[in-house]
Amino acid sequence: MPVTELDGVVVGVGEVLVLPRFPYTGGCGELESVHVRGVRRGRGIGALLLAAAGATAHERGGYRMQLTSRNVREDAYWLYRREGSEWTSQDFKK
Repeated sequence: MPVTELDGVVVGVGEVLVLPRFPYTGGCGELESVHVRGVRRGRGIGALLLAAAGATAHERGGYRMQLTSRNVREDAYWLYRREGSEWTSQDFKK
């Protein structure tokens, strides 16, 4: 789990999973639960978390990174797009 700290205080976190994908070798990195403290947003912390998550997934054999977020989290969509991700699908949960 990537964690960003400033002066010993956690200001951002994310959860990285690397899931095997048949028939590919390696796996797919999945980033969930990215949160940056409200007072710290807009300072590049989310971008640092995305970069750390991508590096972690790559080190563990991930051939791509999949990001998830709820539709109402417009700031997250803005961050993901700004950092080079593209919206490719809609998912469903039960």
